[in-house]
Amino acid sequence: MTQIMGEGYGWIYVTICMDWHIKRAFSHHAGEKSKAWHFLTALHKALSRQLQTGAPQYNLHLIYENNCLPTAISPIKACRDMGIK
Repeated sequence: MTQIMGEGYGWIYVTICMDWHIKRAFSHHAGEKSKAWHFLTALHKALSRQLQTGAPQYNLHLIYENNCLPTAISPIKACRDMGIK
C-alpha cells in the first residue's frame, strides 16, 4: 500500500499484491481514499488469479514496504483466516 500525488488531482492510494521472488504484480486497487476493502479487493483478486487450491500450502507472508500496513481489523483477520502470515 502506498500513496501517490497525482498532479492536479491529489492523493491516490494504491494497494498492490505482488510476488517478491519473481517481481510480478498480480493485482492492484487504486482509490481516492485508503479503505480496508481496497486491500481485501486486491488480495482476493491476486489469490483467485494465482492460487486455485487456497493459500495455506503456499506459505504466504505479507511484506510491508515503507512501513505501510493495514491497521483495520478486517484485512488482518482475512489474512489470518486464509493462512497468510
